[in-house]
Amino acid sequence: MEVKSTRIMKVVIATGGTGGHIFLGKTIGDMLKSKGVEVVYITTSKGLGTQLLPTECTYVHRFYGITCVRDVLNALFVFVPAFIHVLRIYRVERPSLVIGTGSYPSFVPILVAVTLSIPTVMYEVDTVPGRVTRLLCRYVDKMLLAFPEACDRLGVGEVIGIPLRRSILKLNRNCELTDRPHILVMGGSQGAKQLTQLGIELAQALPEYDFTIITGTRIWDRVSGVKLPNLQLIPFTTDMASIYSNTQLVIARAGALSLAEFSYLGIPAILIPFPYATQDHQYYNALHFNKGAIILRESQATVDKLMDAIRYLLSDVSTYQQKCKAMREATTGINPEVIYDSIRGLVFR
Repeated sequence: MEVKSTRIMKVVIATGGTGGHIFLGKTIGDMLKSKGVEVVYITTSKGLGTQLLPTECTYVHRFYGITCVRDVLNALFVFVPAFIHVLRIYRVERPSLVIGTGSYPSFVPILVAVTLSIPTVMYEVDTVPGRVTRLLCRYVDKMLLAFPEACDRLGVGEVIGIPLRRSILKLNRNCELTDRPHILVMGGSQGAKQLTQLGIELAQALPEYDFTIITGTRIWDRVSGVKLPNLQLIPFTTDMASIYSNTQLVIARAGALSLAEFSYLGIPAILIPFPYATQDHQYYNALHFNKGAIILRESQATVDKLMDAIRYLLSDVSTYQQKCKAMREATTGINPEVIYDSIRGLVFR
């Protein structure tokens, strides 16, 4: 599709600090740039944004999520400076549209845009809408949702799914079991100490399977010395397509972007939602995929139970293929072009 505009449009994408929010924002940004749109990012000073987003077009601002009284005081203390900082960014960049990809770092950029009457889009990736979404959803021009369950809870919004990176969309993965099935253990971009330890113990107990564990950089030094013939440990990677291409089963948290990726590829999963996620949203994310996955609370996730689940999913070809099909049918993964079709009327006025 050709851009019908006499001047280059500019879009600001405000994103959080975790891999899920950053990759979502960057995927949208890459798609918009392919349409001739100039993209600027605003991210938090905490997290991976400063590492994964292009530095030449990324601004950083401070703001705090609110989980306790002390956080309220912190947020109030930095609110005015953050508002002024973002206001100055907009005066320099003069965006045609501001997109918030959820979480607290998108609150001030969206609020400033609403105040200045700049068109706005919010993207809620979880089944349970977060505080920022609930506060601002009635004021933005378009509310995009990944899950139909979020629409039921919020009462507004357009359900379109989650845009996937081009490398994932291009991946052609079959649903056949190999002689030595490969199991991926991942705890999201930050890693997960308990999942990493469970993965190491499973690799020791199940030498007939191959394991890859994405540990996260925070605990890499503690586990990098572990050596097993059927185990590969890596701290972090952006090349998930290469890993997914050789994966028959995922043991993971239930972050929305990861779920969209391996469900799109039809990879069955054992899901262990992060127990301290706001409003338990990871558990409700996982429930959307319950026909293709086994869901365990972290307190239930013992080595013995995980071994039983692995053998159930990987020992019978028919069961495995049914789970592959169920994951694909439940996927929230979409081509980013779907977003362009939804928001281009706001970009090009």
